[in-house]
Parts: sequence; structure tokens; C-alpha cells
Amino acid sequence: MQLLQFDEVKKIFFQIYNRIKDFSDIEIMQNSSDSIIEQFKILDSMAAIPVDDLFVRTLEKDPDLKSVIVEISRFRKLYNIKLEIERAELILSSNTPWKIVENFTFYRNYLELARMEVKGANLCKGDHIVFLGSGPLPLSLIILCKCYGVTGTGIEQDLEYVNISKRIINKLNMSDEINILHGNHFNLPLQAETQLIMIAAAAIPKQEIFAHLNKVLKKGTKASYRIYEKGLRKFLDVDSSIEHNNLNDTWGNFKEYRRIRPEPPVNNTCIFCTRSR
Repeated sequence: MQLLQFDEVKKIFFQIYNRIKDFSDIEIMQNSSDSIIEQFKILDSMAAIPVDDLFVRTLEKDPDLKSVIVEISRFRKLYNIKLEIERAELILSSNTPWKIVENFTFYRNYLELARMEVKGANLCKGDHIVFLGSGPLPLSLIILCKCYGVTGTGIEQDLEYVNISKRIINKLNMSDEINILHGNHFNLPLQAETQLIMIAAAAIPKQEIFAHLNKVLKKGTKASYRIYEKGLRKFLDVDSSIEHNNLNDTWGNFKEYRRIRPEPPVNNTCIFCTRSR
């Protein structure tokens, strides 16, 4: 059952927009005020509201919301990175780093996402994976390598995040399992045989990424990426929804062979594709 009407949702989005629109990226990342935290919590609650596809399409077509949702999406993305960096700092300063990892709010989500990746790509112990856009706290790599015995390479274009994640890997004593590189999709292919290339939601533009992968990867290479398919989460993640709406025409030699839809606490659908020729 839909819990809010269109005008109510629109009003809330405008209220949040007016509170966050003047913040720069740096201010969002460094601001720990109650007001900033409150806006993120409201958006998190909004994202969980059950709405149908028609409701979302109506929001997407509303011209008044175009610039509003771009700003809100920017805010959510940056705040999520802020949470990752804060957790990373706690891990680095702790005498019990694994306890800090496992107490992270989204740890259970990452456990389930790792299970989905293993199932979708049929990963086995000893396989090697690449995570494109691994970020400051590469939890997907960490959990996959720790729980499933694979090895991994994270590729991240933000040098600060590369340095943080390298320190995290060292702190968790996983340097033999995980390597972090500074770069982007143009670093691919790697010399190491790779069973899966995971493309982070924040790794964009995906059309450009897949265009490059089409040129350089061999037949049979598997890739995966995550999207939101349902409800307001899909609407609130501007980059993901725009990218996915246009991606099917630009996959080239990559063909989708499986999608695994989420079960709580996960909200992402994992899409798997393989280079067919």
C-alpha cells in the first residue's frame, strides 16, 4: 500500500533540497551537524516507502523535480562516502578492526551482496575478481575474499580513497588476498586471469566503461553491476537509473545472462553479463 501521495513526496523533496542545495561537496563530506544527519535519515526513510512504477515514472516526468533530484542524489552519494570514510577511520584506529567492520550499519547488506555475486558469477575458491570503483572502504572485496576464498584487485581513481583502502587492507591483514590500484577502467585488462569484473554503482559513465571492455576483454569474461529497480530508491539514484535505462543498447558484445533480485536487507539488483564474442 502506498503510504504517501504524490504532492506529499514532492513537498518533502523540495524541503530537503532547500536545506542541502547550497552545500558544496566538501561541506557535505565534512559537516557533521544534526541538520545534515537529519536530511540523510529522512531520505533513507523515503527510499524505503513502497511505491509502484507508475508513481516513480510520474516523479521522473515532473519538470519541477529535475534539478531537485539531481542535488538530492549528489547529497546521498556523498553522505554515503562520508559514512564509509568515518568507518574506515574507526577501523584504522581500533585494536579490534574486524569488530568495527562487522558492526558497520551496512555489513549485513554487504554479506548478502557478496553471496549474490558468488551465485551469479559461479565464483569458486581461488578465483580472482576485479572491483572497478572500489572506494575508500572496499567491503565487497573484503567480504568476498574473507568468506569465499577468492582474491581481488580494487581499482579506484580517487588517490585519497586508494591510500585509505590500502591502509584498511593492511590493518585487516588481507594484503595477500587484496591489491588496490590507482586508476580506472582503462587499467583493464589486468595480467592476472580474472573470473569477474564487478562495476561499482558509482563507477560512471557505464556506457564508456562497457565500450572499453568491449574492445579489450576476451570472450567469456563476466561482469556485474548493481542497480535499484524498485520504488523511490530507483528515483533517488539518478546516475544509476539514467545509466541503466540507456545501457542495454550500448553493451555491445556483453549480454545479460542473469539478474538476482534482492532480499532484505539488500535493495540492489545484481545484473550479470558475459562477453559473448
